Amino acid sequence: LTFEQANLDYTKHFAAALREVGDVPSGKLMDRIYRDEIGHVGYGLRWFREWKQSSQSDWDAYRRRLVFPLSPSRAKGNGTLFNANGRLEAGLGEEFVRALSLFERSKGRTPNVFWFNPDAEDAMAKGVAVSDYQAGKKVARFIADLEPLVLFLSRRDDIVLMRSEPRREYLERLRSLGFDLPEIEIVASESELASDSLTRERKLYELRPWSWEPRAAALFRPLLNQVPDSAPALVWSETVRSRFSKGEQMDRWPDWEPREPWLSFACRSADERNAAIRQIHDTFGPEHPVFLKQSFAAAGRGNSILDPTGVGARSYPVGSEPVVIEPWVDRVFDFSVQYEMTGEGLRFVGFCRQILDSHGRYRGTVWTPKFCSGLPAELARFLMETVLPRYDVEGAFAKELESWLGEADYRGPVGVDAFVFRGISGALRHRLLCEVNPRYTMGRLTWELSRKVAPGRAVRFEIVKRAEDSGKDRDIVLDGRGRVSHGSLMLNDPGTAKDWVARLTVGE
Repeated sequence: LTFEQANLDYTKHFAAALREVGDVPSGKLMDRIYRDEIGHVGYGLRWFREWKQSSQSDWDAYRRRLVFPLSPSRAKGNGTLFNANGRLEAGLGEEFVRALSLFERSKGRTPNVFWFNPDAEDAMAKGVAVSDYQAGKKVARFIADLEPLVLFLSRRDDIVLMRSEPRREYLERLRSLGFDLPEIEIVASESELASDSLTRERKLYELRPWSWEPRAAALFRPLLNQVPDSAPALVWSETVRSRFSKGEQMDRWPDWEPREPWLSFACRSADERNAAIRQIHDTFGPEHPVFLKQSFAAAGRGNSILDPTGVGARSYPVGSEPVVIEPWVDRVFDFSVQYEMTGEGLRFVGFCRQILDSHGRYRGTVWTPKFCSGLPAELARFLMETVLPRYDVEGAFAKELESWLGEADYRGPVGVDAFVFRGISGALRHRLLCEVNPRYTMGRLTWELSRKVAPGRAVRFEIVKRAEDSGKDRDIVLDGRGRVSHGSLMLNDPGTAKDWVARLTVGE
């Protein structure tokens, strides 16, 4: 039922391949072997049903009988189409065949392990070793709707930890659109693996949560001994936590541009906050708006543009974590720089355009094969000549960022948010860094998605309210290898999403 079943895929595949190169006699021979393989699987199935408990389904009994490293993945061909009809003809039931078509487990490559915890900064705001954090209802619904996004960070043979099992219909839809699926394992809680977790016993490569934080550290703790010494396995600490703090970041990089008046202020007291507002007004005028950011927040949550008098800022409480005060400016172009921090240092991944609302909150990301294509000439020239070279991994900024992350022994994805704005004179100016995210970001996710659709295509990723989206795919066109080359699709499950939709649009 395992290796013979895989031959249903191989014989069908090679029969067609032999005919394609003109060897019709060998193709016919492979057809006869294919008929034999159907009989072999049917014979094994008959005895399997004699021996299994009648209360068990064929699929459940089959999975239980296979001892790791043997798994149902071995019952499918490598690099071949999945032959559902041959399995049905051998007598396997439709439910078994559908379940097998979606089942994935590595056949050799050591897997990475992924986890989606986009509320990490909320947990961090409670402290280093918080155990009493619980997501509010809105945040919990956001996570429930968008948890499937973690599937697009992984590759086939990887393991994705999830809170609930995705619907089979949803996974079949992703497979039909050319997306490879990982192995999925359900956790007991946000900080605990299931008691029967196979991942505990397996050799692993990298542990890759969306973000490290106290609960993720607890969730992955039983797996630390399963990764090689050379792999990044982070130990959660106050030093690591400090790398997420917007206040700590502005202590390190307060200047927007050398020898320019734009500054950000990390304020740890009411006096520091009021002094920052005065300096902004002294520099830019008493009517200039003030922008406030919390130290621990993601996607612009907690950001506020305050009235020109600064009254709102002066009434804003300053607690144990600093708030960031800075001048609000005429932003022309928002973007992010994606890096990967490795044991050898910082590695450049790519640039993405950011879509923000009028208050600096995240709405989406655009990735294009040529980053500056389609932009106004003035902006494109400024980006290519002045801005983009500053992020070279051998440049001063990247080396400083590498050192700063290295001091915390951080390894993993890194996103740097930045923007181009109009200065007082109207000329274009560049803010080198407005925040560092030592975690996965929607920008990195968009870059990963660009690798999973047809090559050379631009992609636009957006998160929109469910009430504003049809939940339907539109104008989908697949290339010759079955990958999306044009159209718009809902990335999360339209059958379960209640509040939020993640939409991917692919085109030229």
